[in-house]
Amino acid sequence: MRYTPKRHRKTPGRDRQQYPPCAYCCECGGEVYGEETVYLIDGRIVCHECLGDFAERYFASDALKGERLKRGGNTYETY
Repeated sequence: MRYTPKRHRKTPGRDRQQYPPCAYCCECGGEVYGEETVYLIDGRIVCHECLGDFAERYFASDALKGERLKRGGNTYETY
């Protein structure tokens, strides 16, 4: 049995091109249809395919090397 991602499956009795998209991804401009999962982050619609790249840029200011961490009880701090 061959796996086909949900995004590309045809819904029986419904051609998705007959219906307008609900929205567009703010990252790639791709069409978003009603059955697809998207992420609404600070008012921006991000599709599943763009989520990883978006998250990397979104959290870039919080990124640091592990060597800068020190453990303080149940939490970590930087030094």
